Amino acid sequence: MIARIQQLGVLGTALAVAAWLFWCLPDSPGWALAGAVLLALGWTLPLGLQFTWMARANRRDPAPRAGAGQVLRAAGAEVL
Repeated sequence: MIARIQQLGVLGTALAVAAWLFWCLPDSPGWALAGAVLLALGWTLPLGLQFTWMARANRRDPAPRAGAGQVLRAAGAEVL
């Protein structure tokens, strides 16, 4: 179920980016590109908060903590 919600979110984001580009590109290519990038990277802020909370919540867990490189690779895999 969560995968379907994520798929709908990605599809909605892609449609929003396409609509933004269609609306803004003829008048201002710079604003169109900036808005498209902002919309496309909108998922990164909540994801970054989740990884930050993960590191804080797992401080007392007896399992070994993930290193910064592992966390960054996981975040990158989630975003892309």
